[in-house]
Amino acid sequence: MKKRISSLIKLSLVALLVLGGSSGCTKEYYDVFNDNSIVGSKVITRNFDVEKADWVWNPHAKRYEVTIDFPEIDHDLYEFGTIVSTAFINEEFIDSNGNSTVFEVQTELPIVRTFDDILPIYTEKVSSDIYLGNPSSVTFYIQTSDLTSTSPFLMDYHFKMALIWDSGL
Repeated sequence: MKKRISSLIKLSLVALLVLGGSSGCTKEYYDVFNDNSIVGSKVITRNFDVEKADWVWNPHAKRYEVTIDFPEIDHDLYEFGTIVSTAFINEEFIDSNGNSTVFEVQTELPIVRTFDDILPIYTEKVSSDIYLGNPSSVTFYIQTSDLTSTSPFLMDYHFKMALIWDSGL
């Protein structure tokens, strides 16, 4: 019986070594510094100023919108690149003594802001949609929590968009 168990253990070890040795993982290394490719990214930034009077109410989407042509957005960028949208907004900081200071901050879209100094409490979302077409365009929008066109906080916005894609495309 001991001989039989010993033989089974030896046979199992041999099978394990054979199977393990023949099914190793293959490491592949890619040389990114060759004559056929360019390493790096291409970045273009565009700024957009939207004034309070520019916002147009879209009753179907129930939001304020501004659409701007953006011909730099092509198929390759749309499919394989990245588009980052930010907005510059003023944020209030109140210190421990109750003193108020306003700072301009750049924050990534979407922005969700809640205003609790009116009743009922009011929330809005500021964001953007990218459309691929001829020409391509960007639609900045503000959608309010009450889904009506009576926003008490409609204001000017300064947006920045960064287009980022592989420079080899």
